[in-house]
Amino acid sequence: MKVSRQVQGKKTFQDWSNGLIEQFNFVGTYNLIFNAALLVKTGACMALTYDKLTDTTSIDGLVFRPLKPQLTEPNTIIWNKSRNLPTVGKLFLETLRKNIAKKEV
Repeated sequence: MKVSRQVQGKKTFQDWSNGLIEQFNFVGTYNLIFNAALLVKTGACMALTYDKLTDTTSIDGLVFRPLKPQLTEPNTIIWNKSRNLPTVGKLFLETLRKNIAKKEV
């Protein structure tokens, strides 16, 4: 099983597994799910990831299985305020802020 480096550095998944962590065989870490998905497609491993970060709707053989019980983890977005963002970055932040505002109402 491959797991993101961020997850590996925390005990969140270990705590979630309720002592079953020893039954998992972690073989590596990844920074980009796209790269891990290429390896998963070969059948060599599975990957732990958030839903919808890679295409599982096409005929490529990938499928997303949610963890039960559900495991949640907060996300953090960080950027340098003193640096001008490119247009796409500005649009991303604007869209993100609008979506967060909708959920808070």
